Amino acid sequence: MDMYSGDVECHAFSGSPSAVSRALYQLPPALVRRCFVTLLLQGEGKADIRIFERDVPDAVNGLVSDWSGSELGPLPGQVVATLMAGPVPGGGDNQVRAALREHGQYVERGAVPCPPTARGAFGHPLKPYSGEASVHALVVAA
Repeated sequence: MDMYSGDVECHAFSGSPSAVSRALYQLPPALVRRCFVTLLLQGEGKADIRIFERDVPDAVNGLVSDWSGSELGPLPGQVVATLMAGPVPGGGDNQVRAALREHGQYVERGAVPCPPTARGAFGHPLKPYSGEASVHALVVAA
């Protein structure tokens, strides 16, 4: 299933955890209600990715997946390039998942309520980074 139209939006932030969280929480709610939203985080010696997938924009429930590792490495570029290539047979989401499975720990959490706001979507994944000197965050939505 092609879950996105090929319109891709990216937002990158770097700095103290509080500055990055403020910037992330100010992203428009429509962004996190898209079909495919990915938050990529990099701190000192750890990295995480959270993926929200919906069948249609604004769907209340969707699939949530998590990836963790020691560093993002090539994953940000792979995620962006895959989604920027536009809809592909089988969905770009499958290619993103395949890339994540090749690096680090990947877990599909199943269908859950998807948060309707950036704070709801990104707050929990940011908590482990609160003690870091700096954190890098990338949001990719399609």
